[in-house]
Amino acid sequence: MSTFRYTRWDEKTVAEAEGGPKVAHADVDFVYEGPLTGESRAQLLLHYRPDGTGTFVGYELLTGSFDGEPGSFVLAHNGTFDADGIESTFEIRSGTEVRGAGGYKSGPSQEVPYTITSR
Repeated sequence: MSTFRYTRWDEKTVAEAEGGPKVAHADVDFVYEGPLTGESRAQLLLHYRPDGTGTFVGYELLTGSFDGEPGSFVLAHNGTFDADGIESTFEIRSGTEVRGAGGYKSGPSQEVPYTITSR
């Protein structure tokens, strides 16, 4: 099964308008199993709307393997979140080459299934 889990989430508010939007930064660690295998660290920028929903973008450096090939890979994320969870798409980059793409939708669990395709 293709899953990842959060092992650390450290989020701090960067800027906030009273009664309005908020911008935050999250420093996050993950562990992957499946076609992506290994440990990673992500830097995410989050935009919160006043109702608590929002969007995020970020980059993650995974050290391990992709489709059995060892190395380090950057995952570029673009997602949304609300009370039901997080939904994101991502690209897997190695050097200047895009190696694959994937996505996930998570609920309250820290164990998140993901889909992925190689290019």
